[in-house]
Amino acid sequence: MFLTGMAVNPLVGNLAKSALGVEVTWVGWFTAAIVPGLVCFFLMPLLVYKILNPDLKRAPEVKKMGRRSLSELGPMTRTEKKVAFGFALALIGWGTSLLTGLSDLVYIYVHYPVCHGHRRRRTAHDGGDLLRYFQQPDVGQHRIWWWAGPDLLCPGLFRTAKVLHDQLLRGHVQRHPDLHGRSRVVENARLLLRSSAKQPSGANKPDGCSDAPIISKDLMPMPLVSNELDLLHTLVKLDQHRKIIELGCGAAALARKLLARFPGCEIAGLEVDERQHAKNLLNPLQDLQFIQASAQSIPLPSGAFDLALMLKSLHHVPLQQLDQALSEVHRVLKPGGLLYVSEPVFAGALNEVMRLFHDEELVRAAALRGIQKAVATGGWEQLSETHFDVPVQYRDFADFEARMIGVTYADHRLDASTLQQVRARFEQHMSADGAHFVRPMRVNLLRKR
Repeated sequence: MFLTGMAVNPLVGNLAKSALGVEVTWVGWFTAAIVPGLVCFFLMPLLVYKILNPDLKRAPEVKKMGRRSLSELGPMTRTEKKVAFGFALALIGWGTSLLTGLSDLVYIYVHYPVCHGHRRRRTAHDGGDLLRYFQQPDVGQHRIWWWAGPDLLCPGLFRTAKVLHDQLLRGHVQRHPDLHGRSRVVENARLLLRSSAKQPSGANKPDGCSDAPIISKDLMPMPLVSNELDLLHTLVKLDQHRKIIELGCGAAALARKLLARFPGCEIAGLEVDERQHAKNLLNPLQDLQFIQASAQSIPLPSGAFDLALMLKSLHHVPLQQLDQALSEVHRVLKPGGLLYVSEPVFAGALNEVMRLFHDEELVRAAALRGIQKAVATGGWEQLSETHFDVPVQYRDFADFEARMIGVTYADHRLDASTLQQVRARFEQHMSADGAHFVRPMRVNLLRKR
């Protein structure tokens, strides 16, 4: 409904004036487009809603997130008020350009001196200072002049995408059970949110923009990994890292497979759960030593291992002892030794079943922050971050209950009401051959400095 400065609009306007003698103005465009524009505005969302039948139909938490974000921003600053005033002034002038006879471009340059605090003469071909102004940090969240040209549009889009990614969409997609693998549109959004938020590089473009495609090869579907040992060996050459320690080994399923495939390795498996440790001792294996101990207090000498494994165990470390645990792992590794941390991402349909009785949102987020903090302190170098999906299947609810509720490392005492809720949500995924889920995972590979 509005005649913006998108590159094609002034081009069409000039063509209309030169070829047909018709001058396309802001008011003229608005008057011609208001009826079809409003019809499309109200009808198109309904039409798309009916055709696509989205999985996500309600998002009440978005309002709370928005209020919280606005509260964190605080009151408008002086610069922000000037930006808002300049925007209103320029918009009014733009809309009344037919009456005043001034060019639309004039109002773009009106905004600059109003918000910058002093006036400078600028010609149409000299926009360098204007561009530098819009790149200032205090104006970054108010890039209202994207129509001023492609060089302004590029950094604005990237910043807006990052704000949405970090503050709104990631949290909501991870919370909603139906966003995993059901609708193709939603699946693509999920892949976008789980991809690395990196801007293209390029020295000749503002804010690092370049001619590289925005959608890169990183936005491919997450690989489905049935055997994590294959991924581990891809990232870490196990035949070159033979001295291994696993923190929170559980039943040591991966360790046993590893020794069968790489018989020259030696593994120390630490498990804090007394009952699981007792079971491990009843099923010994050559070159696999079981030790009852925690990651935050490892009873082994310094510099003894080439590789440390934490497979879905870091988030089980008490929050106040995360730093100590990572420090202990750092101590027992040789210089240049590797730490492989595999953690479940707080997302997916299985996660929505589990969170009814075992909500791990806070501890998983804390585990990731612990890794990031450890890297930031300088003791570790992060070599890679890998995302993948793991298929998970249960024969029926009894199988799920035995494997996920009746575990020894946690005391899940569910009352009848909670158990019924868990059963009802789980059975939504039942089919003739059981319930099939996909668990999203993240691996951070660190190297000791």
